[in-house]
Amino acid sequence: MRIRILAMTAVVICALTGSSSAFIGSELTARLETADADEKIPVIICLKEQAPRDYLLSGTKGLSRKARREIVSSRLKQFSKASQEEILDRLRVWEAQRACEGVQSYWIFNGIMGSLVPVVIRELSVDGQIKVIVLDSEPIIPASGFRDLDRAPFLAAPAETSWASKQVRAPEVWRLGYKGQGVVVGMVDTGVNYNHLDLENRLWHNEDEIPDNGIDDDGNGYVDDYIGFNFANWNGDPMDYDGHGTWTASIVVGDGTAGKLTGVAPEARIICCKVGGMATVWLAFQYCAENGADIVSVSMGTMHGSGSIIARSVCDNLLFNGVVLSAAAGNGAHNPGHEPAPYDIITPGDVPSPWSSPVGKSACISVGATGPNDTRASFSSWGPTEWDFAAPYNDYPYPPGLIKPDVCAPGVGVPGASYNKVDGYASADGTSGSTPCNAGVIALMLSADSTLTLVEIDSILETTAKELGIPGKDSLFGSGRVDALMAIASSRMCWLSTIDHSILDGGTGDGDGRPEAGETDSLVVTYTNEPLWQDASSVSLTLVCGDPGISITDGVSDLGPVAAGDSASNISNPFVFTVAMGFEPRKVDFEIRIDATPASYDTVDTITMMVGHPSVLLVDDDGGGVYERFYQESFDEINVVYDDWDVSTMGNTGSALNNYCLVVWFTGDMGESTLTADDRSYLESYLDGGGLLFLTGQNIGQEIGSTSFYSDYLHASFVQAATNVFFLDGVPGDEIGDGLRLLTMGSPGAGNQVSQDIIAPLAGADSIIMYLPGDCAAIKYDSGTYKVVYFGFGFEGIASRPAQGFDNNWFILRRVIKWLGCPEVGVQEGFDVHPAAPATRLFQNTPNPFSTTTTIRFILGDDALRERVSLAVYDAAGRLMESLIEGTVESRFSASFDASSLPSGVYFYRLEAGSVNLSRKMIVVK
Repeated sequence: MRIRILAMTAVVICALTGSSSAFIGSELTARLETADADEKIPVIICLKEQAPRDYLLSGTKGLSRKARREIVSSRLKQFSKASQEEILDRLRVWEAQRACEGVQSYWIFNGIMGSLVPVVIRELSVDGQIKVIVLDSEPIIPASGFRDLDRAPFLAAPAETSWASKQVRAPEVWRLGYKGQGVVVGMVDTGVNYNHLDLENRLWHNEDEIPDNGIDDDGNGYVDDYIGFNFANWNGDPMDYDGHGTWTASIVVGDGTAGKLTGVAPEARIICCKVGGMATVWLAFQYCAENGADIVSVSMGTMHGSGSIIARSVCDNLLFNGVVLSAAAGNGAHNPGHEPAPYDIITPGDVPSPWSSPVGKSACISVGATGPNDTRASFSSWGPTEWDFAAPYNDYPYPPGLIKPDVCAPGVGVPGASYNKVDGYASADGTSGSTPCNAGVIALMLSADSTLTLVEIDSILETTAKELGIPGKDSLFGSGRVDALMAIASSRMCWLSTIDHSILDGGTGDGDGRPEAGETDSLVVTYTNEPLWQDASSVSLTLVCGDPGISITDGVSDLGPVAAGDSASNISNPFVFTVAMGFEPRKVDFEIRIDATPASYDTVDTITMMVGHPSVLLVDDDGGGVYERFYQESFDEINVVYDDWDVSTMGNTGSALNNYCLVVWFTGDMGESTLTADDRSYLESYLDGGGLLFLTGQNIGQEIGSTSFYSDYLHASFVQAATNVFFLDGVPGDEIGDGLRLLTMGSPGAGNQVSQDIIAPLAGADSIIMYLPGDCAAIKYDSGTYKVVYFGFGFEGIASRPAQGFDNNWFILRRVIKWLGCPEVGVQEGFDVHPAAPATRLFQNTPNPFSTTTTIRFILGDDALRERVSLAVYDAAGRLMESLIEGTVESRFSASFDASSLPSGVYFYRLEAGSVNLSRKMIVVK
């Protein structure tokens, strides 16, 4: 994707006095020195007289934004028309003499644009009505690193939400029903691919214009401006052929139709404005204000300098019109480097804000960039900036200058729509991305409250932003990273959430703090009201439970008032419920409905608790890892109810093991303290009492293989550490292992098996699973008193890939539990069959490369003829080296190939089964 980024020559910053001559910017001065006499130079002319604030706002107090805008824009137009009349008359004469062209009048500031020959520029420079004349230069576009993203599946449900939207907590605001509806955002950029599936339904329409008829139907000076306008080429087609504008537009409103929900405000609408030089940027601002935009988002700008007074005038009048500007701070004024303060923030991002700027105020909220971890993006421009021109723009001399940016937002790797595919996506870096993200947050704010003023928008946005830098507003992060949820909900809602709950079962129960069959129990809950949200003047809770074995006898509890930052419990008025006789142990969801004044952000809370005592205990001994989910999901799949014991938070299990029929104990990645002396002691006591144990984990044998527990209780012998074999087969005929095929690498397993133990069974124990071609990976042992299943690898590493012939982890766990035989565990029987392979697969031999022996495996699918199977090895010239199989075989087969007589080289093995013909390469290294 192509983005043109121009680093402009610095403009001399100079105080503009009230002399009779206009100030000519340094770039224009340099251009005049080399220009031909008939060369038309694009310029922007700013007049000295600008419409006074008091004149514009007189009589508008208390009016709606729309009504005030009509009055203010009308007065701006009248003022500019009267003020510019004499200069425009002169320009028309020069235009007839072909000394100028493209003349356009502004009213968003009192100014004129056009392309003028040098003599005309010099003559206007001595006109006492003109304050400044600057060269119309192409803007700096602060974006880089565009990367195409994989296309999401079309019409995926639900669409994948952008990380940037999640970071600013937009989805939480969508839950409240605010998605930007009713808000119009002016996108001033390189255009928009309005055919993109994510944008085509998010376009503003000029209902008074008939599209593509070549007529200015509404008489506003723009032909065919149905969805916006192309100011760069002066036509009604704002199509983006660059990419930047489509990307930024989708960060505001992309609705996810093509699969990725990139928009922060996916129900807002956009005015599509395609611009060229800065002169057209100001025209586009004017167009947006005139056509009802609530927000203008601009991810481009120019160097701070003499032309900045034009930006200041424009933004002042946007403020008076009630239009807020979200503007990029820049990627360092001279991308990719930074300029020293006060020259690093680009214009108009350097213009004062509506609220936080202490002296002169304007419409601009300047936006810096952060990454996924809320760290500052290295490219994000820093402040402060300065305003030391002639009055009234001498209100922030440097030092100390004006603190900018005002806020920051996600701007690193932000996904958005691609301009060259109607269903494509791209990501990029820059304040170009953080700016529309901020604009989207403002759109959410206005969809929640359309009456917000610019001062209120800015104040809420900055006071609710997440503090990231030094306390208070600073020149790196501004006031912090914007937070949509805080900006919208915290000013009107409380946020109550459960922080603790406990069971009082001393009345009819056994006092162990857990509900059980036949008990009547009291439930005490403690709630907190989040800081910075609203005080809750009253809070009432109602308990609901859908489990037929639970009867609620007292389901209403009042907490009273809960101030923001405080907590309260219902200890004086707890919920009361009864558990039915004969209740089978299981997890039960209790729903608590919250009725508060003002309303709570969360209106329903769910507490899940175990009722009764299951017979299975899952011991999480992975040192604080996150591997428990592989066990929990497998238990859930086969409907096994279990208790959890996390050693890292709960300490040693102690004698608690003795309360369970079956214990599943895993050690994850632990290389040391896999099973401590205390752990082994507790397990020995448990097994001596007739316990059933499933122990799994890499490194266990390496660490405790020499202990009596390992040999006398597990009946295992440690053989070798860290095998690199990840293909495993069950032992034929074994109750657990028969027919199993395991893969212990890659997803959807944990992918953590880097130190698997090769083990061996001692007398009385049996091998149940083997690393190919023949090393023991797992054993089982039945002492007559207790039973043990021990895996020398981590169960969590099993990659469930039934479509590729590898068994599901839950299928293996069910086999283990069935053999252990805990009578109180209701493992679903089902059919103990392997999933059918849809097609024949020939696997890569392991190991490869190899020197002497290797194992070749295949699975025959429905497409193969099992009675006509051949497997043979050939050299690189196609000569037969050895025939391994010829005839009928089982559907799953492995063969060992001995290459000790072959020289080093490349060989091929080929599988033929009817119409199936597959081959792979292997390498022999001597």
